[in-house]
Amino acid sequence: MGGAAQPIQSAVVASLTGSQERTFYFSIFTFCSGIFAAAGTLAARLVSVHDAFLLATVVGAVGLATLVPLEVPEFQGRMRSLKSARVIGKFSLTGYLFSEADFALPFLLYALIMAGNLFL
Repeated sequence: MGGAAQPIQSAVVASLTGSQERTFYFSIFTFCSGIFAAAGTLAARLVSVHDAFLLATVVGAVGLATLVPLEVPEFQGRMRSLKSARVIGKFSLTGYLFSEADFALPFLLYALIMAGNLFL
């Protein structure tokens, strides 16, 4: 898995390993991720989309089952007040709006053109 879950995965690997062995486990983890990404690409070429998603579901379920006995140590940090929390919030909102605008802009332009409100 990767994407949005990658920081969580990295934090779990870091908390379960010592500093001397961390690079080894990150390397194994990255290697396995690459192998599964390549296998998924190959599966998309060789089998139907339905079968590829079924296979991905089975692999995900097996991976999830291996997490059940895993005990991740929990660390309690101390709370700090952020002087820049308001600025961070503004940047977050701006980033969200622009990411949604990239997706919605073509649909909005199409709707305006079809309604006759926008002439190019």
